[in-house]
Amino acid sequence: MKPGIVDCHPLVLWSGKAYSLDIELYNSKLKSGQGHLKAFLLYDDTLFYQVEEILIHSENELTLTGRLPAPMPDKLDVTSLSVVLDNVQEGVMILPSKLVLRKGSEVTDSLVENFRSAAWQKLLPGMFHYQSSVYYFPYRNILYETIRNTFFHVPMWFSMFLLLSLSVIASISYLYLRKLEYDILASSLIEVAIVFGILGLITGSIWAKFTWGSWWTRDIKLNMSALTLLIYFAYLILRMAIPGRVERATISSAYAILALVCVIPMVFILPRLTSSLHPGNGGNPAFGQDDMDNSLRLVFYPAVLGFMLLAVWIALLHYRVKRLQLYKEEEN
Repeated sequence: MKPGIVDCHPLVLWSGKAYSLDIELYNSKLKSGQGHLKAFLLYDDTLFYQVEEILIHSENELTLTGRLPAPMPDKLDVTSLSVVLDNVQEGVMILPSKLVLRKGSEVTDSLVENFRSAAWQKLLPGMFHYQSSVYYFPYRNILYETIRNTFFHVPMWFSMFLLLSLSVIASISYLYLRKLEYDILASSLIEVAIVFGILGLITGSIWAKFTWGSWWTRDIKLNMSALTLLIYFAYLILRMAIPGRVERATISSAYAILALVCVIPMVFILPRLTSSLHPGNGGNPAFGQDDMDNSLRLVFYPAVLGFMLLAVWIALLHYRVKRLQLYKEEEN
């Protein structure tokens, strides 16, 4: 896991005054690379101030000291600053908009002149080592090592919706061709999709406990996902309640088609219209630079493909077993 900045203290700094900023890191190796470490205070991705002195206490603890420039960036009275640490071995670490910079109460012309050399400078391209020399998964605050669950939780849901989509194709094929094999295929796909959906809920619940502090929240996507499974549980109950093969196949096929039509807005549209903790919903980006990088994608996309192929393979095995059972019943 890539090193990152967990927290800093104090949270308020004053222009033109001395400061001592304690930084807590995660998974860093400061002692081995301290000679190459640089620290900056960044304003609005346009201006920066390089820290004069860095005191390293341990692998994940350090203190930044110095005196801030007297002039405020852009002549503001209050603004936010980001903490940036950079070295060749571990790349750049950023704690965005964590600090509050206030205008010093005793900023005079002589003080500005004395500290003119310590001024806000314009940020230049290529200043930071965004690519570290070691292969890392991205550091994301709160997620930490649980980001690896991305390789399991998300592919489970992708696989479920792939199977549900294929079940609609099989259901339409049955209604058009009236062959029981297509109904058996549709039911097999849905039954395996439900298993993957349950696994998606379990992995999501475990993830929520470690990141959001609760096994279940009122997040709309969680509730819509649970409702999706209830809709397809009703599909299974419907099939068991209808004794005739032809009637069961016809009604089940129609239900499977309508179920997916209802589920798609519930899971993919409604969460985007409201606030949600899930990435990709309520203004929270998904699969972008904010929550993924190329090292994570290198594992994530093969995982999605692998789970999808596994889901289809299991569904086809289930379909073959159900066909054999049907042939055995017809022989008897």
